[in-house]
Amino acid sequence: MKDKEIFSLFPAEYRDLILRYKKDLEQIFLDYQVIIFMARKAICFYKSLTISGFINKPKNCEIYSSRILTYNVGEKFKGKKVIVIDDVMIKGGSLSKALKILNDNQIPSDVYIMARPQIGADDILKNVNIIDTFAEITREDTLQFSKYIANFIESNMCPYNIDQPVYCFNKFDDHTIFDFVEQHKLIDISSELQSNHSIKSYVLKIPNSFFVDPHIKDLVELCKIRFLYGKYYNKTVFLAIPFVLLGEIEKEKLMYVFSKYDTPELHKLIYNENEQIIYENQLKILHYVLASELMDAFTKYYEIEDIQRLNSNDDFIFSQDILCLINDVDNSFDFSEVYDEVCYDYIFKKNEYLGHTFDFMYSDKMIHTVYRNSDNEKIDSEILILSHLKEYLSFVTQKPIDELVFSNIIDSLIDKGLIIPSIIHGDGNTIIRAYKCGEVYALNKEHFRLFTYALCQYLKGIEHVRLQKTEFEKLCVLFFREAIHGGILKYGESKGEIDEYSICYSKFGPRVSTSKPIYSADETSTLASKLLNLNYIEIEEMLIESTTLIDDESANDIKKVDSSKKIAYYHVNEVTKDEIDNIEWTDTADSFAKKYKLLYKTIFDSKNGEILFDEVRNMYIRNYIEFLVMLSIGLSKKEQLLSLLAEIYLVDSVEVSGSIYRVLIQYNRIYDGLISGMWKYMCYKQEIHPLRKVHDKLSSDDKTEPLSVFISDIVNSNRDIDKNEHIEPMIDETGKLIFSIAYSIWFMSKKYHVSYKIRGEFLDFPNHKQREFYYKELKDLRKSIEEQISLNDVSQDLETLLHLKTNAEQIIKKYNIEISSGKRHDKSKDLTTQSTNIVINGDVATLNSFEKGGTQKNEYNN
Repeated sequence: MKDKEIFSLFPAEYRDLILRYKKDLEQIFLDYQVIIFMARKAICFYKSLTISGFINKPKNCEIYSSRILTYNVGEKFKGKKVIVIDDVMIKGGSLSKALKILNDNQIPSDVYIMARPQIGADDILKNVNIIDTFAEITREDTLQFSKYIANFIESNMCPYNIDQPVYCFNKFDDHTIFDFVEQHKLIDISSELQSNHSIKSYVLKIPNSFFVDPHIKDLVELCKIRFLYGKYYNKTVFLAIPFVLLGEIEKEKLMYVFSKYDTPELHKLIYNENEQIIYENQLKILHYVLASELMDAFTKYYEIEDIQRLNSNDDFIFSQDILCLINDVDNSFDFSEVYDEVCYDYIFKKNEYLGHTFDFMYSDKMIHTVYRNSDNEKIDSEILILSHLKEYLSFVTQKPIDELVFSNIIDSLIDKGLIIPSIIHGDGNTIIRAYKCGEVYALNKEHFRLFTYALCQYLKGIEHVRLQKTEFEKLCVLFFREAIHGGILKYGESKGEIDEYSICYSKFGPRVSTSKPIYSADETSTLASKLLNLNYIEIEEMLIESTTLIDDESANDIKKVDSSKKIAYYHVNEVTKDEIDNIEWTDTADSFAKKYKLLYKTIFDSKNGEILFDEVRNMYIRNYIEFLVMLSIGLSKKEQLLSLLAEIYLVDSVEVSGSIYRVLIQYNRIYDGLISGMWKYMCYKQEIHPLRKVHDKLSSDDKTEPLSVFISDIVNSNRDIDKNEHIEPMIDETGKLIFSIAYSIWFMSKKYHVSYKIRGEFLDFPNHKQREFYYKELKDLRKSIEEQISLNDVSQDLETLLHLKTNAEQIIKKYNIEISSGKRHDKSKDLTTQSTNIVINGDVATLNSFEKGGTQKNEYNN
């Protein structure tokens, strides 16, 4: 990687720091015999700089991570010239501990710090020999710089999980690797950042039953192998990182299991005057050894040759080959149950888990008082414990945890620097590997207060006292996206990268579409959960009259029952400008509120939210909520596709069995989502997107021209940056499948005299004549559905609905293959060459038959 390519990953304001760091490191390599990099990020940053070729490895000095200092290795440093290096020091706690250990062992050391905040950690730096003047930058810039360093580490395929052994497959070429991926059904979890740098990350989930030894099997929390593939200097690199992580374990049991591996040499290595650190060393070594045994068993079972452990990775933790110090234990392993089938709805489970995980991390359920560090001090930061998160996810989803999706969520959080692996101690004489929440992506109370202030100003302008839930969610997405691009929340490169946006959307916006047409009060978004906890907003419930349909099995019919439903609104509590610490932030919030007030009052009737301009109404955006939906999705083709797939995903919640009446009643729950999907598809398929039409309309009038600039800014903040050639054809395929499902359900409801409310109106012919069902391009498909269903009997109609559900599953599988996955495929057998069909009475209506021409496909997906 050339210097120019490295600098492209860092904004201009940080490039001088990188150049200075390079120059200083090259001199340090000449002047010191022992270099100790602080914690994970500093050592991984150094490794990444050497991997990229930006700096050369030193020849005459030893490189270690500060994590080695907890082991009994002090003697090897005595008499040598030692320096401790920290890239970005935020609080200085880790540096303080490292220096104390060296001082307690009478090992003098110098310190080099690349950058730190302008205020803070002054006490730590007293009586410390700083060899150079470090750069002082603001705390916000320090966090931002830390984020860019994390991105750089990820883009160089340097594992952040430095406590695990790393293996390299020798003599593996591209063809061999892709065959390996397919043979073992590896799941692609590559981030957008990795994909942009031609890196692929795969996972093989190993069942806990892999360990025959019951003392190990019962303790395992997570067991898998992660694979990384990339090219460096035209050479193919394929790495494997095995993980065997234990859950919370009593220290006596840890000692018992560890004793099987213990030897005098190992006992000497892990010794520390602090007994708690001895337990930590035992747990780290046990994780390391079990992971090594997993990889050995895997390679032997599948007869994989030419694979070697990278000993250079040992300078993260150990000063010598740890596996040479342990007792050989005759463990037996069972690979008969090894499997790794990705579920068809993987992408939605991942987003769902990610969103709920952020909820958990921002809730009062996070642990910060029960656990302690090795000095028996209570942990003052939030701690994520896997078993607690699993319990929470199981509770909110009301389903068993998908271990594969769960483990991949943890990987993504670690890769992003959101959580940092750490070992902590429980009050009940237990020890556990947990995860501290990192500073990257941290939101403080001020950010939440700022958003509440913006909502207050917005509501005053439109003379409303409460917000609809959907309106609130869309404003969340729009506000925090603008805050990122405006520099208030410094998350990434501020260019709207998909990976950056996906984190923000999962964190602040709604999940995938709900399966209920009317939101209930407890279905809050992530940000709403936090604002509720801070008492910035309150839930306000309103009752509305509605009609409920009940399946009367005895009469083989349905009954309509009048009932009341609750609708949740949000009442926003007053936050004034005096309560915001940063004047610049309030200016941004005022600008946001002013923009959306003007948009609302200029385009919409403030009494009912209907569009005032006939020209705009004909552009498929019919009310203010739909306008906000289009703005929040924007012009990104990938986001548009995901918004359609989210509606398709709802079909899985319908059980197609029993009477036709019962099935049609089940579809009542999701019908509003299907209608929404049809509407969104209509918008996406316009020759000029509705947002662009609104922009052009407003720019033609002097009075509304400033609003066109606002809309342009909003749309351009979420540009279409994903150029995967499969996305646009799949938008058509998904939109037409949504239409086929919705229209089939509507036509059957007429056939079987089932009527129910959609958006407050009875679903009948006149209400849809000029709406979703009568989109002109689908006339032929509509006619085909009408002809086929009118001829079918009940059993064939049920079969039709079952085929539609199967097609919904297939198209989501197809998304995983063509867009999310980097696997190579046999085109003769692959879903990528198949059309999604609706099968009615033995006849096939091909959705792709409405497309002119074809799409050329590459052998390897983008």
